[in-house]
Amino acid sequence: MKILRGIILLALLSPNSVLAQFTYELHAASTGLGGTVGYRWSEQFAARGGWQGLKINDIDVDVEQDNQAGGVDTLKHNGDGTLNVGHMLVDWYPTGGRFRISAGAMINLSSIDVTSTCNAPDTGPVINPIPGNCEFGVGAFNAGELGEVKTDIEFNTLAPYVGIGWGHKANERWAVVADIGLAFTGSPKADMRATGSCNESAACRQQIENEEKELEKDLENLKLYPVLSLGFSYRFAR
Repeated sequence: MKILRGIILLALLSPNSVLAQFTYELHAASTGLGGTVGYRWSEQFAARGGWQGLKINDIDVDVEQDNQAGGVDTLKHNGDGTLNVGHMLVDWYPTGGRFRISAGAMINLSSIDVTSTCNAPDTGPVINPIPGNCEFGVGAFNAGELGEVKTDIEFNTLAPYVGIGWGHKANERWAVVADIGLAFTGSPKADMRATGSCNESAACRQQIENEEKELEKDLENLKLYPVLSLGFSYRFAR
């Protein structure tokens, strides 16, 4: 809401007609579904601010593993993901037409929560691979040790953004708008903890911490997040 209030204030301070320059947009993006309020105070320059989000619940993934007894154990993963992203951008229209170059920042409050459980028989508090254990990270565990492994993934709040796109011409009422860009999100952070008897063993806890570090290493590939957006925009006329 602060972003929207800032754009409205900018419009009120402009000598031009407010309603002649405001645009309202609904879009679908790689950051979720949402909307944007924009203000173009000249043929070359404009500003936009908005928010988008999407919640995905109960994503189930089952990983089957052959155990040393000739059977099959299953490591179950159940996850919830939340996209919750705001943006504040300044647009430059080099030719005064529809093509624009954008820069600004995205506010990233997204998160991912995953719960992992093992259906292998409980064979005692050991870490070495034995019949009936599920492999997790660099160790092998039974159901009693792991209990539920809770993994929370969070992202840096502020992400610089650059991109290109297509907005309104100066005299258009309706327009199809699009953006292609990159958000510099940095490395996400993971927090992993087990609810079973693993908490009573320093060696077992170390295995969980090692897996947490490996996960964060894998997540480094998300430092640059592609932002793709397509939507419809309406400009208020004089």
